[in-house]
Amino acid sequence: MTPISCVPGARFTRAWAEQKIVWEIMVFLQSHGVGTSRAVRIFKTYGADAIPLVTENPYRLARDIRGIGFRTADTIAERLGIPKDSMIRARAGVSYALLEAVSNGHCGLSGDELLTLAGDLLDIPQPTLAEAVRLEIAEGSVVADTVKERRCIFLMHLWHAEREIADRLTALADGEPSLGGDRRRQGHPLGGGEARHRPGGQPEGGGDQGAGLQGSGGDRRPRRR
Repeated sequence: MTPISCVPGARFTRAWAEQKIVWEIMVFLQSHGVGTSRAVRIFKTYGADAIPLVTENPYRLARDIRGIGFRTADTIAERLGIPKDSMIRARAGVSYALLEAVSNGHCGLSGDELLTLAGDLLDIPQPTLAEAVRLEIAEGSVVADTVKERRCIFLMHLWHAEREIADRLTALADGEPSLGGDRRRQGHPLGGGEARHRPGGQPEGGGDQGAGLQGSGGDRRPRRR
């Protein structure tokens, strides 16, 4: 008889250990109100470290996992026993308040407006929120900028979008093309494949292309001989 190989046994043991980890993570997450589909996404993102990472800071879920927002993360945090006035909740709440402002048509808020809105949404004292804003700015999650002599706070991606729009409007006001060869030569991320426009609004080459169609087959009626 052929001796039983130890390789299949080792594979089985390893597979069983991996499945045991997955099972423990799923049980942990579902016991804290996380549904199966979200639990699977959490496991795919964090792997075997899901339990310690979520336990340490459940608000990271709102940042890292598609389909999980602040409110869901806040519910998980409450079940984990994280205090309502904790700094990790206050810091997560800063971005949450800015997102709420965005849904109302604002790109950012003044410092005072942000503290007021965050206080209403989170029920956290102003000094704690002020420190949370400072820490979020230091980490780069949000940006502080001066607008009309007022210190305003923006989400990072919206601040970059605002700067890009302002730069393009300035270029247009100065008579520079908004899209063109300069950006392509400088390796601008929006430069590749963009048509250059003439002052009359017609993309460069548009008139020549139309003439070419007329002169080389645009009129397909047969000629009389």
